[in-house]
Amino acid sequence: MNDKQIIYKRKRQQKNCVFWVHHINARREEVGLFYTLFNDLRNDENKFFNYFRMSCASFDVLHEKLKDKLQRENMQFRNCIQPVEMISITLRWLHDAHRINTTIAFSATEILTIRRHHQRNIDGHTKDVLENKNFNNEHTHHCTVSLHANVIVVS
Repeated sequence: MNDKQIIYKRKRQQKNCVFWVHHINARREEVGLFYTLFNDLRNDENKFFNYFRMSCASFDVLHEKLKDKLQRENMQFRNCIQPVEMISITLRWLHDAHRINTTIAFSATEILTIRRHHQRNIDGHTKDVLENKNFNNEHTHHCTVSLHANVIVVS
């Protein structure tokens, strides 16, 4: 390798090793939809049910079944998205996917995060949970949870 090739290779490596967090993501835990709304919804069972189409108890069971499989490790530069947040945003996204007005309320970052985490994490793990007969019979008396084409359908 000549000097130009070595310099070029080092510059390419430096570009690939840049770590940063977008300013929107940096404030996610302060102003994100989940962090500003979820606890308020938990305090009001009716609002929680209207928002997620699932009771708090059913949500807790779903979270309990999935949390170990969805949990990621915090990185040095940013905190990972917690399983409860992944599940809540995914359920809301699936519930409102057909309504464009609600979709606009999500920021671009939240939409990308939802897509990425739903495809990578939740698709594979929910199939096991939703096929469990005990979960479907005991904990979904207030809502219908089914698996259709590897997607959770909540109605």
